[in-house]
Amino acid sequence: MPTQNEQLDFIKKMIMERLADADSSRLFYRQRAYRYYISTIVLGAFTTVLLGLNIETLKETARIGALIITSLVTIINAYNAFFNNKELWVANNSAVNRFYQLNFDISFAEKNLTKISDEEILIFKKRYQEILDELNTTWQKNRLK
Repeated sequence: MPTQNEQLDFIKKMIMERLADADSSRLFYRQRAYRYYISTIVLGAFTTVLLGLNIETLKETARIGALIITSLVTIINAYNAFFNNKELWVANNSAVNRFYQLNFDISFAEKNLTKISDEEILIFKKRYQEILDELNTTWQKNRLK
C-alpha cells in the first residue's frame, strides 16, 4: 500500500507533467489563432485596397486578384471555424492556471503542521482529474463540431 508521501509525490509529479503539456498546447493554439486572425485581417485589407485601385489597365487583374484573395479568406475562416484554435487556447490556459492553483494548494497543505489526511489527498486527486476531464471535454466538443 502506497504511503501518503508517495501518493502526494505522484499527484505532484502528474500535475507538473500535465502542466507542461497544457502550457505547450496553450502556446501552440495561441500562435495558430493569432496567425489565422491576422492573416484574414491583412488579406481583407489588401482586397479592399486592390478593389479600390482605379487604374484602368489593372481593373481586370485587380478584380481577379480580389476574387482569389477573398477565396483564401473564406478557406482560412472555414479552417479556423473547424479547428477553433482560440477556444482550445483559452481551455488550455484555464487548465494551466488550475494546475498551478492545485499545485499551490498541495504545497500549502504540506507546510501545515498537521499531517495531510487521506481525504485531502483524495480531494487533490479529484481536482486533478476534474481539470483533465474539463480540458478533454472542450477538445471533444471542438472535434465534434
